[in-house]
Amino acid sequence: MPHRTDDLRIKEIKELLPPSHVLREFPMTDKAAQTTFETRQAIHRILHGADDRLLVIMGPCSIHDVKAATDFAAKLKEAIDSGKASVRGNVEWVWRYEVVNEWNKEPSVPVAYAAAGEAT
Repeated sequence: MPHRTDDLRIKEIKELLPPSHVLREFPMTDKAAQTTFETRQAIHRILHGADDRLLVIMGPCSIHDVKAATDFAAKLKEAIDSGKASVRGNVEWVWRYEVVNEWNKEPSVPVAYAAAGEAT
């Protein structure tokens, strides 16, 4: 008899909300939209050779404790801002993460944070 090998660790499958529902419940602020736009433009320039900076993408990280993540983001930004100017100006830092819903522990809001920008 063949051994069962598929889906051995899957307890259950929960359907996630479509992005349009998440965006309606959690609309993007103007500041977040500006940070996202500018970061995507910077990434595009780096990937296409128009910008010779190093692109550093951290993550993906699942955030279960929003306060701890906010503290981490502030410390990360402080570390980047207080670093040597030669490093700070030559690296585009991006922190990719998703917020995990407190009620069902499922990822609910995938987002990207540009560490070089303001904390959003």
